[in-house]
Amino acid sequence: MTPTAFGRLAGALPMLAVLGAVATGARGAAAPRPAAPAATALSATAPSPAASQEETADLASLRNDAIAAYNKEDYGKALSFAARYVERARAGGRTGREFAGVSFVLGHSRYEMHRKSGGPYPGDYATEVVGPLEESLRILQDDPAFKNMLLGNAYYELWTMGGRKDADAEGRAHWYLLKSILVREEEVRDRPKTGPEYDLFARHLLAYLERCLDLAQDSSNPDLYTQRIRTAAPWGFATAYDARFWQIYGLTYFDEGNMQAAALWQRGLDAMRDPKAEVDAVLATFGRAADPRPRYAGCWGRRCTSSPTARTRAAGSTRRCARRRRRSPSSGRGWRPPSSICRAPPRSWGRSRTR
Repeated sequence: MTPTAFGRLAGALPMLAVLGAVATGARGAAAPRPAAPAATALSATAPSPAASQEETADLASLRNDAIAAYNKEDYGKALSFAARYVERARAGGRTGREFAGVSFVLGHSRYEMHRKSGGPYPGDYATEVVGPLEESLRILQDDPAFKNMLLGNAYYELWTMGGRKDADAEGRAHWYLLKSILVREEEVRDRPKTGPEYDLFARHLLAYLERCLDLAQDSSNPDLYTQRIRTAAPWGFATAYDARFWQIYGLTYFDEGNMQAAALWQRGLDAMRDPKAEVDAVLATFGRAADPRPRYAGCWGRRCTSSPTARTRAAGSTRRCARRRRRSPSSGRGWRPPSSICRAPPRSWGRSRTR
């Protein structure tokens, strides 16, 4: 071997030693694992199937606890469990009938807790109470009479909180309550009026008509309630509450159909029978009913009241109608406002509905 070749071999020996060490390491102890790519590291944080099952079991437990407390009318506990369920379910992107059911429990529990407290609602009533109830009703249509009634009452509370000025809240408060009444009427349509099923419907119907009178007092469209009352009140004729149904029905012909004034007038009459009512408040109610300004119906009995003469005639018409009401039978059954002041109702409305 020449000196030049020997020098090349000597220079290659260190490299051969390194290769041998690498080969020995591969056959012996395992080589260290390279660092995981960023994508692999992120995927490691995703929930495992076991964790997902545990989360599902936890949600099921919260749902069951919320429903159990709700059925016992323990609305405080039901609210706590339902709120935790809804928060976790939304974070996990869960929807469907189960979610809608717990949302209803949440909204109703908040509604009942607010009524029990008697004070102002501490949060956003539209989002926290009305929202869950309405969202649930879009998905679940079970027990429509009760759920529509509850949603109508919730919107009524929202309308009242807003100073009784929100036309949208007023419209929804009436619409959902009307849907509840229509469902109940269909259920008892062929039942005898003297039976317990129809008696329960009559009480719900009476509550609906009272709500119509309440809404009409501050409504920008009181004529709507004139038509609703004329349609629904005859369903209560010949029941145990016949006199009250006739009384409310007669209000729709008060001073040529001035529903707003009629509702205020009846409110004043009812307050006079309440021993807790304040005299000044009762007089103020009658004062609003007799106020001929356009604020309370756009016109008084569909007559112009822009001039002093027209306002005087309108106020005189109201007093004449009031005197005739005082001379009417106390029960109100069969009474009709005089034709000289109010239009006579159709003959068909004077007969009891045949079942």
